[in-house]
This record gives sequence, C-alpha cells and structure tokens, in this order.
Amino acid sequence: MSYGENQDEVSSACRVAHPERSEATVQKSDTEIRRFVEEGYNEATRILTEKRADLEALAKGLLESKP
Repeated sequence: MSYGENQDEVSSACRVAHPERSEATVQKSDTEIRRFVEEGYNEATRILTEKRADLEALAKGLLESKP
C-alpha cells in the first residue's frame, strides 16, 4: 500500500501485481487495506497516549544511563 501526496490517493500492490482483477475487486481490497492500516494506527496512538508517562520515564531513564 502506498499513499500519494494526497492521503486520499491510496493504491495497493494489487492494482499493479494483478491487472486482470476487476476495478470492483481492487476497490474492495483497497478499502480493507485502508481499514487495517487505520485500525493499526488508531490502536498504536491509543496505546502510546495511555502509556505516555511510562514512555517518557523509559526515555528519561535511557538518556540518563547513556555513557
């Protein structure tokens, strides 16, 4: 999956690797890929937000222990 300059312009490898697939099939694949990517992004954002204090403490500890 790749994004163009405009985040709405998404194309999957499916379009390139399987030109024989119908536009409807490619569109379904692109929609599912976008959903998976967005769910992963949202989950990562949620975890980092919830654990921000832990992340900052870890980063501080690593910086302090730097030789």
